[in-house]
Amino acid sequence: MMTTCPESGKDPGGWHMRLSNSALTGRALPYSAPGNPSPISADLTIYVTRTQLNELVSSVRKSLEGLETTGDREVWQQLRQLLTTPNSSFNIVTPLEYDSDSDQ
Repeated sequence: MMTTCPESGKDPGGWHMRLSNSALTGRALPYSAPGNPSPISADLTIYVTRTQLNELVSSVRKSLEGLETTGDREVWQQLRQLLTTPNSSFNIVTPLEYDSDSDQ
């Protein structure tokens, strides 16, 4: 579970993230401050700002060093080994080539 800590007067939020069938999915949760029990059970809870979350997911930040967590920190390394770093230039779906000469 990832929890976005309060910053800049914005309401904090949380995400329950799950890896299943090679897809990382998530859903919004109410914020649960460090030390308060969460309504969702999780192997690892990481308390981060939005910027820190982006750094973790994009592999800019290589470890959880300096971040507040509860649970088994090894879970993050296991998850990272299963994911690849996003490549913004990768086209998920490319259009079929259209050959106008074949219509004649």
